[in-house]
Amino acid sequence: MKAITHVVIIGFGSIAQGLLPLLSKHYSRVKITIFEKSISKSLSDIATEFSADLKEETITSKNFKHILSPHLNKNTFLVNLAISISSLELIILAKKYGSLYLDTCIEPWNYKSEDNQTLTSNYELREAIKKHKQKSNDPTAIVAHGANPGFISILLKKALIEMAATNNIKADPSTQIEWAALAKELEIQVIQISEHDSQISASTRAPLDFISTWSTDGLITELLQPAELGWGTHEIEMPSGARKNGHAIEMLEQGREVRVKSWSPNYLEFSAYLLTHNEALSISEYLTLGDAENPIYRPTVYYAYEPCDQTLDSIQLLDRSTEAKIAKKIILKDEIISGTDELGVFLIRAVAGAECNTVIELKQEPHVASPSAE
Repeated sequence: MKAITHVVIIGFGSIAQGLLPLLSKHYSRVKITIFEKSISKSLSDIATEFSADLKEETITSKNFKHILSPHLNKNTFLVNLAISISSLELIILAKKYGSLYLDTCIEPWNYKSEDNQTLTSNYELREAIKKHKQKSNDPTAIVAHGANPGFISILLKKALIEMAATNNIKADPSTQIEWAALAKELEIQVIQISEHDSQISASTRAPLDFISTWSTDGLITELLQPAELGWGTHEIEMPSGARKNGHAIEMLEQGREVRVKSWSPNYLEFSAYLLTHNEALSISEYLTLGDAENPIYRPTVYYAYEPCDQTLDSIQLLDRSTEAKIAKKIILKDEIISGTDELGVFLIRAVAGAECNTVIELKQEPHVASPSAE
């Protein structure tokens, strides 16, 4: 295995700031270089505390090779933690220099789609990465592996094993087909990546401020992208106007316009936004049995997210395809005085003999149907 001596991080948001203490603890001798488009005193102080070299640079499609190439070699780990910096382009660059690569989601340079009316879908972004993999078979890149997407898929496998044990099913899956067969045997019809944020801030939100507890730019993008979900073989009727994309569907509505029911251990039942996420696509494809176009089995998979109250208020500032009304973007950190952010996997089985269709509720219409779950 390569001896990593240098970690290069692009973007110094919440994830990168949380990563520094871990790198300091477990890789204290590794050099850390961070590129961030705008450096505040607080960011500078954090970098200094953990002996990281923080550089103020805006990485673009025109300058990324010139800026990053001098830092890349076989002993470098390139970590992309920024929005709108192409994952595919960075993977190609990292491979050229023999560097390892990691990101937490698949990013383009620009989210505007070809029709310039909607933002690029996650299905399109993921398919582009898959095509590159087919061409290069490059083992040095780990793509879309944060909490969700990424780690949540590991939790899903753990949940399937625990459910098998509870139902007296002997299971030791190791291949894609074996995992999909186990999900089918357990009669899993819907998998929600369910998240409920009840965090409360001591500060008051100004009317034109957009507030988030993790990333304002990232969340705004997800809210304005088309709502997407993995589409199960049990589903009776597609949402009006939705487009089939292989194992998934892309709705006409943006994520901010679609509400679904969800559940968490502490908050219990709640309503959430159906936001596009890579794991909704990767899990539904991974748990497919049979031909991709005419499968024997596939669960419906989607991300259901209910943000904190101040973020809910902020979402009202978004127009159809713009954030023009927003005066300031704020990420809550030290201002948080209470609450939790629950994230987990919610697996739904239909009651025997009952028809099941995913709950989808649009701003303009009442809910379509309700699954019967146990």
